[in-house]
Amino acid sequence: MAKKKEIKKNAPKYQDSESMMSKVEIKQPMPANQERISRLVGSVFIGLGVLLVAFGIFSYIEFREEPLLDPKLESPKLEEVTSITNGDKIKIKGLASGYDNVFIYLDEEKVGM
Repeated sequence: MAKKKEIKKNAPKYQDSESMMSKVEIKQPMPANQERISRLVGSVFIGLGVLLVAFGIFSYIEFREEPLLDPKLESPKLEEVTSITNGDKIKIKGLASGYDNVFIYLDEEKVGM
């Protein structure tokens, strides 16, 4: 047979109101000045993030172009061309007068600059 639940008759049905009041903490809202500062700082960080993303997109679009092949250009003059090597890498030295950059291609794929 099932046992009946025992009811405690000595337990109070409610607690003293003073003990409950001591546990309650009333929080005041932030001052309007501090809320404005918080919003301003957040807005500045969001604005900087948007500018950074916009600059990244602009840089990608502006500088992603591959150089076009101009048949009138002279090829650079190489010094000491090695015909046989056992290494994975070879050193290429040369002179390209009148140019700032030289692009190195291997099998029509750009491998260096």
